[in-house]
Amino acid sequence: MPYIELEKRDEFDACGIDAIAAGIENTGDFNYVISYLANHMVNYGPIKSYSALSAICGAISDAAKEFYRRVMVPFEEQKIRENGDVYGTQL
Repeated sequence: MPYIELEKRDEFDACGIDAIAAGIENTGDFNYVISYLANHMVNYGPIKSYSALSAICGAISDAAKEFYRRVMVPFEEQKIRENGDVYGTQL
């Protein structure tokens, strides 16, 4: 869940998260940043166990699902309005 407390967001903002985001130019760059953060959690996290690794995978998966729900669905809905609904037609 990306909806963390504002104070914690401010901490990340102060660390330069905007500069990192601004430096991302393509999906490869984005994949690197995600992979780096996940690897950092593995190497410097408090617990190295299957459940900890599974929790990291879950957080990545949940972030992807929330991105899909909040960004992709509205985009797809707009394209349906613009171009028509393929699922509303007989195949």
